[in-house]
Amino acid sequence: MKGVTLDAGALIAFDRNDRRVVTILARALERHVSIVIPAGVVGQVWRDGRRQARLARLLGSSNITVEPLDDSRARAAGQLCGVRGTTDVIDASVVLGARARRQPILTSDLADLRRLDPDLRSSCLGEPRLRSLVVVDLSAAGSSPIHGRGCHCANGAIPNLASRAIWRER
Repeated sequence: MKGVTLDAGALIAFDRNDRRVVTILARALERHVSIVIPAGVVGQVWRDGRRQARLARLLGSSNITVEPLDDSRARAAGQLCGVRGTTDVIDASVVLGARARRQPILTSDLADLRRLDPDLRSSCLGEPRLRSLVVVDLSAAGSSPIHGRGCHCANGAIPNLASRAIWRER
């Protein structure tokens, strides 16, 4: 499925007008790419709708799906946390949902997501063999060897990402 899943770090960055995230999401919206935000992520980020107009507009977009955290997903997230020795069920729900949809995750929390899914490995952005993006790390673009370079995703979903690393399934 063509699309991207957002975690709390990406949503906070968008709400704070981070140029990288705003650009990525604007391109995704222009191309009618499905954007999925797990409901728990919305709960982590939402504080005061009067001060979060940008976020409210994004959540109201027709390209946005807020994915519910139902009983079966909550149990699966809890089980994943138990197996991996972590406690953040929202991060676990992000990983599980994105994997089920085979979507990339836009995140600033790469280390936490990797603890939940250690089968992810790094791959160079724009590499021709890169077909299934899983994680786009936004945490340290300034130190990136590819920062500022015109890059594109092989799957064509979100071109010109200026991010630190891209992760994909083995």
